[in-house]
Amino acid sequence: MLPTFVLLIFNLLIIGRVLKYRQKVTPLTSVSNTLKRNRRMILQLLGISLMALITWMPWVVIIIVEDFYDPSFAEQFINIVVDYLPYVTSFASPVF
Repeated sequence: MLPTFVLLIFNLLIIGRVLKYRQKVTPLTSVSNTLKRNRRMILQLLGISLMALITWMPWVVIIIVEDFYDPSFAEQFINIVVDYLPYVTSFASPVF
């Protein structure tokens, strides 16, 4: 669960930093042009990170519920669907 939480925290930090930096910079400066040029890179990074979060969050939720509520929670769902979710990330990733 730790990698999922680290990924989530760093995604939020990146989004917050870009938004804070965007507000601080005036539209006429060259830094604003740098943000515009790097927009595609930022969107790709967030897209890949969100794809990883979407595939790993069901595991995290199920593990937390099994630990604190019901040990037999979602056993069939794990066997049918969740076991194969991490492979979706590697197939859908633009980097081979």
